[in-house]
Amino acid sequence: MAKTKIIFLRIIVFILVFAGVVFAIIYFMSANTFYDVHDTVTNIRVWLDTNQNGKRENSETFLPSVCVWGGYASEFQDMGGWQYFCSHPYFETDSNGLWSEFFAGGSCPEIYNVINPPENYFPTTPTIVNGCLAEFGLSQEKPKVEIKSQDVGQYLEKESQKEITIFRVKTGIIVLFIFVFASFVSFKTIRPVKTKPA
Repeated sequence: MAKTKIIFLRIIVFILVFAGVVFAIIYFMSANTFYDVHDTVTNIRVWLDTNQNGKRENSETFLPSVCVWGGYASEFQDMGGWQYFCSHPYFETDSNGLWSEFFAGGSCPEIYNVINPPENYFPTTPTIVNGCLAEFGLSQEKPKVEIKSQDVGQYLEKESQKEITIFRVKTGIIVLFIFVFASFVSFKTIRPVKTKPA
C-alpha cells in the first residue's frame, strides 16, 4: 500500500515538474527572453555583368524588371514558385535593379534570395544566396565558365526539410532533458520513509 502511494506521488510530482518546466520555457521564449528577434530587410540587386567576372564594376549598369524573390525556404513552393512570383510586377527589380522585402521578426540566416534570369540572359553569379543581401550578375552572352541555374524549388525544399529536421532534433533534446530533470526531482523529493525495527 505504501509502495503504491509513493509511486503515485512520484507520478504527480513528475507531471507537475514536467508541465512547469515546459510552461516556463514557452513563456520565456514567447517573451523573447532567450533570444533577440529583430525586424529584417532583405535587399536584392541585379546588374548587367558585361565582363562576366561575377563582380560589379562601376561602369556596369543595374537591370530593372528582373523577376526575383526573397523569403523563407518553405514559402517558395507554398506560394506557387516562379509561376506565381513572375506574374506579379511586385517581384521585379525597380529602375535601379533593386528589390527589397521587410520581414517582421526575421532572421538573416533563415532567408533565401533567388533570381529567375530572363530569356537570353545568363547568370554569372550563383542564382540562390542565403542571407539578407544578395547581388546577382547577368550576362547577355554565354559565360566561359557557365553557372547553372539550380532548380530553386528542389533546393529550397531540401533546405526546408533540413530546417524541420534540426527543429525536431532540438525539440527532442529539450523534451529529453525535461523528462530526465522531472524524473530526478520526483525520485529525490518522494522517498520511502525508513522505519527502524522495533
